[in-house]
Amino acid sequence: MGLLKDIWDIGHDLLGLSGDLKKGKQEQKDRLADLFINIANVLTDTYSKLMQNIYPGGNCVQLDVFSQELYDKMKPITGEVKAKALSDKLASSHKVEMLFGQLSSGEIDKKELLQLEEAAGFFKATAAMLKV
Repeated sequence: MGLLKDIWDIGHDLLGLSGDLKKGKQEQKDRLADLFINIANVLTDTYSKLMQNIYPGGNCVQLDVFSQELYDKMKPITGEVKAKALSDKLASSHKVEMLFGQLSSGEIDKKELLQLEEAAGFFKATAAMLKV
């Protein structure tokens, strides 16, 4: 359950930083909001596939790429320390494809996957807050 909790924490932490993120220029906020939507879409796709017992191939790579993008887009707004902390956490949590094996082996059950949907919701809410 550690991976699911880490992903949930990242989304929750970003929502908590929305006040800081709103201080950026509109162009920066728009790019960051688009990134958050992309991350949310990967998490939602992962959740959907896992609920149908389908391997979420390619989703690890996407989250890994997005972790670097998160750093690049957050750094000008929040500074290097916060940007690096969150991007590093996302990078270390990008292996969502492992959840398929954990689910298949019974290490986790499907109800625990709801944390992916909740995390996606945090990313979407943060994106929406940056757009207004």
